[in-house]
Amino acid sequence: IIGEIFDVAVDLRKNSKTFGQYCSQVLRGDENLSLWIPKGFAHGFQALTDNCIISYSVSGMYSKSDSRTINPTCKYLGIEWPIEDNTLSENDSKALSLGDMLDQEIFFK
Repeated sequence: IIGEIFDVAVDLRKNSKTFGQYCSQVLRGDENLSLWIPKGFAHGFQALTDNCIISYSVSGMYSKSDSRTINPTCKYLGIEWPIEDNTLSENDSKALSLGDMLDQEIFFK
């Protein structure tokens, strides 16, 4: 990481007792820390400084048909983003809330 981000992981394992809960960590490039996110979790982040560069690894090849996006401002998740007045990507701003995904049975494998 170059810069500073607020990194978030959300438990999307439907049968988990922590389903829908999140954990977060501020990551700074000068601290050399990372966040390991297990299978079944969503991942998102918010840049806290200008000109951030982020690199991350995944366990397999990207598959658009398996990809899901949850609106990061979903009230059900209750994520306390450090910067309230944020700019969402087009993909994030069009995403459904977790509740809507459950209602429509749009879910993860």
